[in-house]
Amino acid sequence: MSAGGRLPLPFWKWEGLGNDFVLTLAPEGPPSSAEALAREVCDRHRGVGADGLVFVIPRAEGPGMEIYNADGSLAQMCGNAIRCVAGLGRREGLFTGDRAEISTRSGSRAVRILASPDPWVVEVDMGEPQVLEGPGFLMLDELVRPCATLSLGNPHRVVFVEDLEAVQVERHGPVLERRHPQGLNVEFVEVLAADHLAVRVWERGVGITLACGTGACAALVASAMAGLTGRKARVDLPGGTLQVDWQEDGRVRLIGPARQIFRGEWRPDADRPSRKLDPSEPQGGGN
Repeated sequence: MSAGGRLPLPFWKWEGLGNDFVLTLAPEGPPSSAEALAREVCDRHRGVGADGLVFVIPRAEGPGMEIYNADGSLAQMCGNAIRCVAGLGRREGLFTGDRAEISTRSGSRAVRILASPDPWVVEVDMGEPQVLEGPGFLMLDELVRPCATLSLGNPHRVVFVEDLEAVQVERHGPVLERRHPQGLNVEFVEVLAADHLAVRVWERGVGITLACGTGACAALVASAMAGLTGRKARVDLPGGTLQVDWQEDGRVRLIGPARQIFRGEWRPDADRPSRKLDPSEPQGGGN
């Protein structure tokens, strides 16, 4: 059964550094009920529980993906979700070999499978970053902090701090998110070394998440623009580590893991989704 409107809905639960997603095949694209469905499915108390619902669209030239955040809003791009789609797409035969082009609302992204499974390790060509607001400053806890606003297919406000653990992400994140007509993803960044960053994330439409792939890329680009790091760095997030390389050709490459947690079937008329586990597939915890 497709995601074209009828239920029950077969799905896979995947995660990339704890940024978790429900993935479902949608040959005809997302249904008209996609926003409401995302809110129901992503609910961590009465649904499957996830940061987003991803409709994977099989295509001859390579799979496409449409991402809805947990609040039902539409996302243009997600660096963690696209690695999950790459792993699922390769395993389910949506493409062959170790390379593919995955279409997103921000354009096509080239992916390469570096290791499989489990986890799948995927390299993503994230494209060229765009500067929305050049390096500047903002007030945070009565202190002036350097910042920049960039797009990696979706908008990010990068704020540099001296003590990442002291930042009240749940307080500052929503305020900074609203300082853009479309809403901003917000990254609080501590520079640990010229090739090492630590990042905490507030994602628009979701809240605090364990990781953000596009956010890690924005953090590295903003750091390099400010002369705080080189163009390549390890980026530590609460959910794990990503490798980001802002190459000399201007394109950003992201490397990180993706892992299936379980597969199941969403039945909204039941008290909870029917979780049919396949013992032949990898199992594990959530986020």
